[in-house]
Amino acid sequence: MRNHSFFLVFLLTSCGGASLADFANSELSLQLASDGFVRLTLSDGSPDCRTLDPHTRATINGLALALDTPGGQVLTATGWSCTAPRFSIPFADLADPDAHVVLDDGGTRIALEATNAFVPRDLGLVQPSSPFTLRWQPDSDQDRSATWKLDDGEGGLLFGEARIEDDLVLFELPEGRDATGTLRVDGQALAPVTACSGVLRCVVRVSATSGELRLSAVR
Repeated sequence: MRNHSFFLVFLLTSCGGASLADFANSELSLQLASDGFVRLTLSDGSPDCRTLDPHTRATINGLALALDTPGGQVLTATGWSCTAPRFSIPFADLADPDAHVVLDDGGTRIALEATNAFVPRDLGLVQPSSPFTLRWQPDSDQDRSATWKLDDGEGGLLFGEARIEDDLVLFELPEGRDATGTLRVDGQALAPVTACSGVLRCVVRVSATSGELRLSAVR
Protein backbone atom coordinates (compact mmCIF):
# COMPACT_ATOMS: atom_id res chain seq x y z
CA MET A 1 0.00 0.00 0.00
CA ARG A 2 1.45 3.30 -1.02
CA ASN A 3 1.14 6.39 1.13
CA HIS A 4 0.45 9.51 -0.94
CA SER A 5 0.93 13.04 0.40
CA PHE A 6 0.87 16.26 -1.50
CA PHE A 7 0.72 20.02 -1.08
CA LEU A 8 -1.57 21.74 -3.54
CA VAL A 9 -1.43 25.45 -4.21
CA PHE A 10 -3.83 27.35 -6.44
CA LEU A 11 -3.20 30.93 -7.47
CA LEU A 12 -6.21 32.91 -8.62
CA THR A 13 -5.41 35.57 -11.20
CA SER A 14 -7.71 37.82 -13.09
CA CYS A 15 -7.21 38.35 -16.78
CA GLY A 16 -4.33 40.79 -17.23
CA GLY A 17 -4.17 41.65 -13.52
CA ALA A 18 -4.16 45.06 -11.86
CA SER A 19 -2.06 47.98 -13.04
CA LEU A 20 0.55 49.73 -10.91
CA ALA A 21 -1.87 52.63 -10.56
CA ASP A 22 -4.09 50.33 -8.48
CA PHE A 23 -1.23 49.97 -5.95
CA ALA A 24 -0.88 53.71 -5.25
CA ASN A 25 -1.70 53.21 -1.54
CA SER A 26 0.79 50.37 -1.13
CA GLU A 27 4.24 50.02 0.43
CA LEU A 28 7.20 49.15 -1.78
CA SER A 29 9.82 47.30 0.24
CA LEU A 30 13.29 46.10 -0.69
CA GLN A 31 15.10 43.48 1.39
CA LEU A 32 18.15 41.25 1.15
CA ALA A 33 16.93 37.79 2.19
CA SER A 34 19.05 35.18 3.98
CA ASP A 35 19.08 32.97 0.86
CA GLY A 36 21.18 35.50 -1.08
CA PHE A 37 18.36 37.09 -3.06
CA VAL A 38 17.20 40.70 -3.01
CA ARG A 39 13.39 40.75 -2.91
CA LEU A 40 11.11 43.59 -3.95
CA THR A 41 7.59 43.42 -2.52
CA LEU A 42 4.58 45.57 -3.39
CA SER A 43 2.27 45.26 -0.41
CA ASP A 44 -1.35 45.92 -1.35
CA GLY A 45 -2.82 48.67 0.81
CA SER A 46 -6.41 47.81 -0.13
CA PRO A 47 -8.66 44.99 1.12
CA ASP A 48 -9.11 43.71 -2.44
CA CYS A 49 -5.96 41.54 -2.54
CA ARG A 50 -5.12 42.50 -6.09
CA THR A 51 -3.12 40.46 -8.58
CA LEU A 52 -0.48 42.49 -10.44
CA ASP A 53 -0.36 42.43 -14.22
CA PRO A 54 2.39 39.84 -14.91
CA HIS A 55 3.77 41.98 -17.74
CA THR A 56 4.93 44.61 -15.23
CA ARG A 57 8.69 45.20 -15.47
CA ALA A 58 10.89 45.76 -12.43
CA THR A 59 14.57 46.78 -12.44
CA ILE A 60 17.26 47.56 -9.88
CA ASN A 61 20.12 49.69 -11.17
CA GLY A 62 19.05 48.79 -14.69
CA LEU A 63 19.01 45.02 -14.08
CA ALA A 64 15.74 43.13 -14.61
CA LEU A 65 14.14 41.28 -11.69
CA ALA A 66 12.22 38.02 -11.99
CA LEU A 67 8.54 38.02 -11.02
CA ASP A 68 8.26 35.44 -8.24
CA THR A 69 4.52 35.90 -7.80
CA PRO A 70 1.98 38.44 -9.08
CA GLY A 71 0.18 38.22 -5.72
CA GLY A 72 -3.52 37.67 -5.16
CA GLN A 73 -5.48 35.03 -3.28
CA VAL A 74 -3.64 31.74 -2.76
CA LEU A 75 -5.22 28.47 -1.65
CA THR A 76 -2.89 26.33 0.45
CA ALA A 77 -3.39 23.33 2.71
CA THR A 78 -4.35 25.71 5.54
CA GLY A 79 -6.87 27.76 3.54
CA TRP A 80 -7.00 30.99 1.56
CA SER A 81 -4.48 33.76 2.14
CA CYS A 82 -3.54 37.03 0.45
CA THR A 83 -0.06 37.33 -1.07
CA ALA A 84 1.71 40.46 -2.29
CA PRO A 85 3.38 40.81 -5.71
CA ARG A 86 7.09 40.00 -5.33
CA PHE A 87 10.16 40.24 -7.55
CA SER A 88 13.71 39.02 -6.92
CA ILE A 89 17.29 39.14 -8.17
CA PRO A 90 20.49 37.45 -6.89
CA PHE A 91 22.39 39.79 -4.58
CA ALA A 92 25.64 38.79 -6.32
CA ASP A 93 24.41 40.50 -9.51
CA LEU A 94 24.33 43.92 -7.83
CA ALA A 95 27.62 45.83 -7.76
CA ASP A 96 26.46 49.37 -6.95
CA PRO A 97 26.03 50.09 -3.19
CA ASP A 98 23.00 52.31 -3.82
CA ALA A 99 19.59 51.20 -5.09
CA HIS A 100 17.66 52.71 -7.98
CA VAL A 101 14.40 50.75 -8.35
CA VAL A 102 11.82 51.21 -11.12
CA LEU A 103 8.54 49.39 -11.73
CA ASP A 104 6.78 50.14 -15.02
CA ASP A 105 3.72 48.67 -16.71
CA GLY A 106 3.66 51.02 -19.69
CA GLY A 107 1.20 53.41 -18.08
CA THR A 108 2.37 53.92 -14.51
CA ARG A 109 5.85 54.18 -13.01
CA ILE A 110 6.90 53.51 -9.40
CA ALA A 111 10.41 54.50 -8.31
CA LEU A 112 12.56 54.10 -5.21
CA GLU A 113 16.08 55.37 -4.53
CA ALA A 114 18.11 54.48 -1.45
CA THR A 115 21.64 55.10 -0.20
CA ASN A 116 23.95 52.27 0.95
CA ALA A 117 21.32 49.62 0.33
CA PHE A 118 23.79 46.91 -0.70
CA VAL A 119 26.98 47.68 1.27
CA PRO A 120 28.30 44.92 3.59
CA ARG A 121 27.08 45.32 7.16
CA ASP A 122 29.41 43.71 9.66
CA LEU A 123 29.20 44.46 13.37
CA GLY A 124 32.85 44.75 14.36
CA LEU A 125 33.79 43.97 17.96
CA VAL A 126 35.44 46.96 19.65
CA GLN A 127 35.40 45.88 23.31
CA PRO A 128 35.06 42.13 24.07
CA SER A 129 34.18 42.55 27.75
CA SER A 130 31.27 43.95 29.73
CA PRO A 131 29.93 46.29 28.53
CA PHE A 132 30.38 44.64 25.15
CA THR A 133 30.80 47.18 22.36
CA LEU A 134 30.49 46.65 18.60
CA ARG A 135 30.57 49.25 15.83
CA TRP A 136 27.74 49.37 13.27
CA GLN A 137 28.73 50.47 9.78
CA PRO A 138 27.54 52.26 7.75
CA ASP A 139 26.33 54.86 10.22
CA SER A 140 23.75 56.09 7.69
CA ASP A 141 21.38 53.24 8.68
CA GLN A 142 18.20 54.27 10.51
CA ASP A 143 15.87 52.69 13.10
CA ARG A 144 18.55 50.23 14.16
CA SER A 145 17.98 47.40 16.64
CA ALA A 146 20.07 44.40 17.64
CA THR A 147 19.92 41.19 19.67
CA TRP A 148 22.83 39.25 21.16
CA LYS A 149 23.43 35.60 22.04
CA LEU A 150 26.29 34.11 24.04
CA ASP A 151 26.92 30.35 24.10
CA ASP A 152 29.42 29.35 26.82
CA GLY A 153 30.08 26.00 25.11
CA GLU A 154 28.89 24.04 28.14
CA GLY A 155 25.17 24.15 27.58
CA GLY A 156 24.69 27.67 28.89
CA LEU A 157 22.96 30.19 26.62
CA LEU A 158 22.43 33.89 27.30
CA PHE A 159 20.61 36.31 25.03
CA GLY A 160 18.97 39.71 25.07
CA GLU A 161 18.40 43.07 23.39
CA ALA A 162 21.33 45.39 22.78
CA ARG A 163 21.17 49.17 23.00
CA ILE A 164 22.25 51.45 20.17
CA GLU A 165 24.23 54.63 20.80
CA ASP A 166 25.24 56.51 17.64
CA ASP A 167 27.20 53.91 15.63
CA LEU A 168 27.81 51.61 18.62
CA VAL A 169 25.98 48.47 19.75
CA LEU A 170 26.32 47.82 23.49
CA PHE A 171 25.15 45.29 26.07
CA GLU A 172 26.25 43.82 29.40
CA LEU A 173 26.21 40.27 30.72
CA PRO A 174 24.41 39.46 33.96
CA GLU A 175 26.57 39.87 37.04
CA GLY A 176 28.78 36.89 37.71
CA ARG A 177 28.74 35.52 34.15
CA ASP A 178 32.07 35.05 32.35
CA ALA A 179 32.64 36.72 28.99
CA THR A 180 33.81 33.52 27.30
CA GLY A 181 32.29 31.35 24.61
CA THR A 182 30.75 32.16 21.24
CA LEU A 183 29.07 35.51 20.77
CA ARG A 184 26.72 36.48 17.95
CA VAL A 185 25.02 39.84 17.47
CA ASP A 186 22.37 40.36 14.76
CA GLY A 187 20.83 43.68 13.83
CA GLN A 188 18.02 45.07 11.69
CA ALA A 189 17.74 48.58 10.25
CA LEU A 190 16.46 50.72 7.40
CA ALA A 191 18.70 52.14 4.71
CA PRO A 192 17.91 55.81 3.97
CA VAL A 193 15.37 56.24 1.16
CA THR A 194 16.15 59.41 -0.79
CA ALA A 195 13.28 59.25 -3.30
CA CYS A 196 9.91 57.46 -3.46
CA SER A 197 7.16 57.99 -6.03
CA GLY A 198 4.05 56.17 -7.19
CA VAL A 199 3.27 54.51 -3.84
CA LEU A 200 2.38 55.62 -0.34
CA ARG A 201 5.67 54.51 1.25
CA CYS A 202 9.05 53.01 0.34
CA VAL A 203 11.33 51.10 2.74
CA VAL A 204 14.66 49.33 2.39
CA ARG A 205 15.21 46.74 5.13
CA VAL A 206 18.79 45.68 5.84
CA SER A 207 20.51 43.28 8.22
CA ALA A 208 23.84 43.40 10.05
CA THR A 209 25.68 40.65 11.88
CA SER A 210 28.85 40.03 13.85
CA GLY A 211 28.98 36.41 12.76
CA GLU A 212 30.24 33.85 15.28
CA LEU A 213 32.88 35.44 17.54
CA ARG A 214 35.03 33.26 19.80
CA LEU A 215 35.62 35.51 22.80
CA SER A 216 38.48 33.47 24.20
CA ALA A 217 40.39 34.16 20.98
CA VAL A 218 39.92 37.92 20.98
CA ARG A 219 40.34 38.83 24.65
